[in-house]
Amino acid sequence: MCVDIRDKVVEEIPMLSFPTSHQVDQNVVNQGIIARLQCQVEQLEQRLQEKDSQILAAGNSNKHADVLKLQAKIEELHENVTAKEQEIQKVLRQLSQKQDEVSSLQCRLEKAEAGQEASKLSEVELQTELEKVQEKVLKFVAQIESICSGLNCDSTHNEHKPTFPWTAYSDFNVLHKDEGQGTVARVSKSETDVECVRRKYLACLIAARESPTEEVLWLVAELRALLRSLLMESKCNS
Repeated sequence: MCVDIRDKVVEEIPMLSFPTSHQVDQNVVNQGIIARLQCQVEQLEQRLQEKDSQILAAGNSNKHADVLKLQAKIEELHENVTAKEQEIQKVLRQLSQKQDEVSSLQCRLEKAEAGQEASKLSEVELQTELEKVQEKVLKFVAQIESICSGLNCDSTHNEHKPTFPWTAYSDFNVLHKDEGQGTVARVSKSETDVECVRRKYLACLIAARESPTEEVLWLVAELRALLRSLLMESKCNS
């Protein structure tokens, strides 16, 4: 009976076919493959133990050829075990790579969300800053109008209050902002009042000393240029 057992051919365990990524989730497939490979390794080790027992039972037998066959089969099983272990290591490396990719994607997603939040915050801050600048401009306009009113620019033109900072001044309509070049053009109906422009210029100088903002300095420069132009024109006419 022992001889018949030794003569049996050890069944080969069929290799598992790896499912494609389109069939199941990659992580679940990797875990299933590892579990199956480990089960096969255990089966192979169990068969090795059985063969070792058979060799011990046939140790006193004179059929040396059968013993050699069993030893060859054991070697083959050892090779199969080694191959399975290599496959397990390969699957583990692939699983580790997938986990790294997932971590990288999560990190990028978190950065994108953080950037979106920062962009929203920056937009709110810019809106708040714009409102503050507009408030400062309104205060500046009120201050200039108050100064001009105190100087009593010209009694004949008091009913025409100037509008600041970029529109025409008084009733002689001398200033407007050129959209193409950012300069001031002169549109005179008749003779301009040099003294009125001079007082406006002095009022802007006072405002610039108290609040030297970009808008105030621009207005001072424009009024200075206008006053110089009026003085030169007055000299030429005289």
